Amino acid sequence: MVSDRYDRYVDGGIIKRIHQEDLCQASGGIPTKKYQNEGGQSPQDIAKLLRRALRPTAAEEAIWHFVEALIWNWFIGGTDAHAKNYSIMIRGQETRFAPLNDVASGLPYSGHE
Repeated sequence: MVSDRYDRYVDGGIIKRIHQEDLCQASGGIPTKKYQNEGGQSPQDIAKLLRRALRPTAAEEAIWHFVEALIWNWFIGGTDAHAKNYSIMIRGQETRFAPLNDVASGLPYSGHE
């Protein structure tokens, strides 16, 4: 499989990196507490973080994408939807919700058909 990097852009013929922070890092959380049931961020905490970190319109869009991602993870039986698997991308003065990555379904391993 070949895909384009979403965290790179070309400027004057030079490939540049877009800074990205996972939501555990962006909230000041510690990596060992990435899961909500271990003291990590709840969906409400993440929504508050997005409202603080992004412009109002971008925040509402990011929260919508985050909620869609939570629903998608529930729908596919995703078991790894912790704060380190969601990120924001920062490029100059623009901050936005990053595309999903590290998403997998646990359904093939659950014994259900």
